Amino acid sequence: MFLLSDSIQITGKDILSIVTETDILSDTTIAVAEAALLKGLKLYNVDGRFIKNIGKSGDGPGEYRNPFKIETSNGKLLVYDNINNVIIEYNDKGNYVTSLKLNISYFDMQCNADYIVMLNLQRKRVETGCDIAVYDIKGNLIYEDDLHEDKNELLWGKLFGGGFKIAIKDKILYYIGADTYKLMSYNLEERKSESKCKETPGNIVLPDIEKFRNRDYVHKARGKDVPYSVIQGLRAADNGLVFVETSYHIIIYDKYCNYLSTVDKPDYLLNHSMEIYKDEIMFFPISSNIYQNTVRNTYIYRYKII
Repeated sequence: MFLLSDSIQITGKDILSIVTETDILSDTTIAVAEAALLKGLKLYNVDGRFIKNIGKSGDGPGEYRNPFKIETSNGKLLVYDNINNVIIEYNDKGNYVTSLKLNISYFDMQCNADYIVMLNLQRKRVETGCDIAVYDIKGNLIYEDDLHEDKNELLWGKLFGGGFKIAIKDKILYYIGADTYKLMSYNLEERKSESKCKETPGNIVLPDIEKFRNRDYVHKARGKDVPYSVIQGLRAADNGLVFVETSYHIIIYDKYCNYLSTVDKPDYLLNHSMEIYKDEIMFFPISSNIYQNTVRNTYIYRYKII
């Protein structure tokens, strides 16, 4: 399904520390977000060499307190700062362009050439009454909506420890929760649910949702002493495949949310996050926990989708 084609070591004057987000900005550049109070946003080339810092910590134009989510589309780098509650746009050179101030704090952000979708996992229904807020690429709010009518099935409010992820491909928003690992999709143009996976992937251990009310259990579930695999990423490829990254697996679906297969992650990818760019899956180094001083494995691994 995918074949390792290259491994690249990230180098430069700064050692990576608490890496929280990565994304591919162009054919030649990669954006990396670290804890803002330490080093903030950085730009690297695809060979892993450091180019420049992007913005700085602060409250002014082009500044951020916490680059919580970063996404790229058409040469734009969008950074969601969940402390200042703003989406900041930079160009492909890492230069500041504009900002969009939001009314509430969101849990996730995904974008493509047409849409910016914000996920309201915190369920601040008193303020918005919706699961997602959909903006056009210029930052104008188009609409707000719920993803699914059956709230009991998605177990909203109990999923935080288990993970909930969204991804966009064209006009389709994919989403998955760790209660069942059943991928679902939503049509952003028609504003309705499209497809739903009918089976839980093989070899996947589902969590005891009731135990996830206990914070200690949630922390243990992120280590190997608990066999549960936390959802870490969701990405949709140009060839119609959808990839779900968990702690120990890559789960593959087709574009209609049908489960296809499960691939075990090799040990060297356990502290890496998945991104898809054109016909490649790339795994970037991230910190295994916020108390780790530096990233242990600073290699980027590139796989061809076959």
